[in-house]
Amino acid sequence: MVACFPANGGDISHGYGAPVKGAWWEATLFVSPLFEECERRFVFSWSGKISTNPKDHQGAQETIKILKLDHDNLLHLRRKAIHGFFGFGSTKPLSKQEARRLLGTIDRPNTAGKLTPFCFVLKPLLEKHLA
Repeated sequence: MVACFPANGGDISHGYGAPVKGAWWEATLFVSPLFEECERRFVFSWSGKISTNPKDHQGAQETIKILKLDHDNLLHLRRKAIHGFFGFGSTKPLSKQEARRLLGTIDRPNTAGKLTPFCFVLKPLLEKHLA
């Protein structure tokens, strides 16, 4: 969910994320990236599309709507990250062996303290890839 807050802060020109929600706040209708349940409330497809989990989870639905997490630009960024990570369209797609290794490290900060971009999208897709 880090992508919901663009690196340049309050710039609303991206069309999605925390800056576009403005001052809106409704605790029962917002799935904060700081909540432990956050990762379980959203599902991502191979195309980068975001959905709620479960399908009728009102807070997740409202979070997608308010933050515009289904915005075309954000969908494109997720799709690009997924295709690049898994090697779709390349001569060397991600192997099952490498996927197993990455599954154990994808959501851990690197030595610089940074997470892999879109790790919250990639981790469940790694699990699907291995299934």
